[in-house]
Amino acid sequence: MPSRIWFATKKAGIAPLGSRSAVTLRGIQSIGITTTFNLEQVFELGQSAIYENIEGIPDISVDIEKVLDGYSPVYTLATQQGGGASLIGRSCAQCTLAVSVFSDACNNASDAAVGVPNA
Repeated sequence: MPSRIWFATKKAGIAPLGSRSAVTLRGIQSIGITTTFNLEQVFELGQSAIYENIEGIPDISVDIEKVLDGYSPVYTLATQQGGGASLIGRSCAQCTLAVSVFSDACNNASDAAVGVPNA
């Protein structure tokens, strides 16, 4: 049976694009990040083998499940820089998402994150 890696303690935050100060997301149940790499295969005339794989811009999808607990919804925090308060006005806004992963020995997400040296 393969070993399962389980990170019990995680913390997520959202910041406006270009900012380094993130707002902590409260009531998060799960986060999933999926990346799809778009490859275009190019063939040479008269050859059946692939001549080159052209790598396009990857598609990245982030799925966040949150409890409705009175804190701001994730969509509202992610689209603060939108052009208006409507869904259409917020549809082109971009943000920065940060996910910190902590050791399973940590009881909460306030100790040093995995891979980050203690200052």
